[in-house]
Amino acid sequence: AWNYGSLLAFRLLTGIGIGAIGPTLRAITADIFAAEERGKAMGWLISATGLGTVLGVPIAALLADLSGWRLPFYFTGALLLVLWALSWMCLPRTQKP
Repeated sequence: AWNYGSLLAFRLLTGIGIGAIGPTLRAITADIFAAEERGKAMGWLISATGLGTVLGVPIAALLADLSGWRLPFYFTGALLLVLWALSWMCLPRTQKP
């Protein structure tokens, strides 16, 4: 950030984006999986979210220790680009009737 105003704006945008991820993932899961598989899929989603939170901090700390504070941000950005590309390729383009 260049100054306090830009930092505040970026944190606001980050908060809006992060706030939309959980409900969006649950909605996608509900749309993709049949009713009898939906509970198991939601369980996997919630477990992966918790595991990501538990493992993310130590991995970021390790990356920062290896190569400075910028590496965790580069790593996270690259991972998000890969996940975006996979989502773009794998998610259905139309709704089920």
